[in-house]
Parts: sequence; structure tokens; C-alpha cells
Amino acid sequence: MRFLRVTVTAAAFAASALSPALGATLTGAYEFQTYDQKGGVPVCVEHWDFGADNVLTVHSGDEITRSHFSLSHDTVGDWLVTSTISTNGKPDCMGHVQTSVRKDKTKSYWFATNDGTVNLCPPPAQNPVFISGCFASLRQEEPAGANRPEN
Repeated sequence: MRFLRVTVTAAAFAASALSPALGATLTGAYEFQTYDQKGGVPVCVEHWDFGADNVLTVHSGDEITRSHFSLSHDTVGDWLVTSTISTNGKPDCMGHVQTSVRKDKTKSYWFATNDGTVNLCPPPAQNPVFISGCFASLRQEEPAGANRPEN
């Protein structure tokens, strides 16, 4: 899986509740959507499942990847750190194929907004901290069987 630049929306969490500095955990199913669009729709939508065992399973197109994940905090801000464990080697939502597992870690800067959206971004410029180039959002998916308003 090619790690896409994403903004994350987690409606169930307040911004402060997600801060790793406060000992936050991230579990459950989320929808990942790129900010880049084509024809008014995100160029890529993925389903991310953050397990209580710190394993992230991502369904992207036909690809399924599993990664170790952690949340960390430093003087710049909050980070989602991942390292791939396995891939099924099929095309992701962008058509990319990852046939081998990368051993390096990927760090994405993240922050929550007042509406609970979590944004994923490249490392910000420093002195002062300047955030730009956010690539995706994550939104927590409703559990199966949850009450949903009728249209």
C-alpha cells in the first residue's frame, strides 16, 4: 500500500481527547478520504481499522495492508507513526501495487479540529510551526447496526 496523504475526521473525539500527550488511544473503524478530488469526489477512499493491539488494517482498492501504529507527541505536535507488517500485493485505490513490505516507519503529523475531524499532514515547517499540504482526513465510521437517520 502506498501511504496516502490524508486528513482524518474522528467525530466521536474532541480535539484534546486525541492528544497522545494525554495518553489517548485510537481504536475502531475510520474512513480515510484524500483532499485531492477528481470530478468532485476524493481520488481515494480507504477503510482503516485501528485495533486495540496497535495493528492498523487498511482496505484500499483491492489491497489489504497491516501495520503497527502508535501515536506520539513532541515539541512540534502529534504524530501517527506506522510501519508495514504485511500486504496482499494487490492494487490500492490509486492503482499502485506494493509487492514487498517496507521496514521503515512513516510519520504523519495530525491534528483534530473543533468538529472532531483529524487531519493528516506532512511534517510542518518550524520556527514558527506552519502546517500545510494536509492530504487526507479520517472520520470514525458508525458501528454496524447503529441508528442512522432515514433519508
